[in-house]
Amino acid sequence: MSDWLPFGVIGRAYGIKGWVHVHSSAVDPLDILSYKEWQLRWPTGDTQVVTIAAGRAHGSDGVVVHLKGCDDRDAARLLTGAEIWIAREALPQLDEDDFYLSDLVGFEVVYESGAALGKVKSFFSNSAHDIVVLTKADGTDKLVPFVMDDTVLSIDVDSQKIIMDWPEDA
Repeated sequence: MSDWLPFGVIGRAYGIKGWVHVHSSAVDPLDILSYKEWQLRWPTGDTQVVTIAAGRAHGSDGVVVHLKGCDDRDAARLLTGAEIWIAREALPQLDEDDFYLSDLVGFEVVYESGAALGKVKSFFSNSAHDIVVLTKADGTDKLVPFVMDDTVLSIDVDSQKIIMDWPEDA
């Protein structure tokens, strides 16, 4: 398991004093403000550990943040698109049978019949529920709703296998 877990993405600059919009993957977007130290990751592979100087709600479900050392709009623009990762040790302790979705990346996913559906590539949330991005054997991606006791029948962490109820021809 990774020592850091994905928790959101830096959005566009907000104002002229170095603030940025944050797209949090937490159920309550403001929860991301509970974690003062973040690791930012860019598609290039570059990383940077940053500390929150201030943050607040913005609009109905938005969050804006000022990071220490990011003091103008130009600096804020350089952060746009960076993924926000939180140290696992900073997150609440999970119950024995619980897990973070990011811990399921790489798991094999099969239909209820046992036929292969794909491997977990990533997750994202829409307004209704989580979506799992699966990589099929032919290399293409498939998006499937990830809803416990509905499309997700069981998760076996030890064998790294997920059984899903999803039409095989869909």
